[in-house]
Amino acid sequence: RRELEDAQSQMHRLGSETLLRKDEEIRCQEEQIRVLEAERDVLLRQVASLDSERSEVEERLLERERVKAGVAMSSQRKAQECGELESTIREAHTCAEQLQKRHTEWEAIIVGIAEREKALRAEAEEMTEHIRK
Repeated sequence: RRELEDAQSQMHRLGSETLLRKDEEIRCQEEQIRVLEAERDVLLRQVASLDSERSEVEERLLERERVKAGVAMSSQRKAQECGELESTIREAHTCAEQLQKRHTEWEAIIVGIAEREKALRAEAEEMTEHIRK
């Protein structure tokens, strides 16, 4: 009987010790869960912050791409305008050369007319003197 009581007492004590150990393990696990949940919350806030930063960076990149495209279009327009101006300048030079050539031709014609006028006047004077005589 005593052995039975001792065995029951020992079993009761072992059961109590096991329960205490299990309680302690559960408290440790609960503490670990709280720590992990706190870390998860921190990580979720960091992820949200990084998502926000990523969105801002993407927006800035899109804006820079728009600016870059605008600059490229502007540069292309300016290059086209420069090409057109160069063409206009070449045409103006060609016209100026033609005008200079015509001017030179007209000067030669004027000189020829002046010489002919001079010759005709001289001839007219001779005829006038010849008639007077």
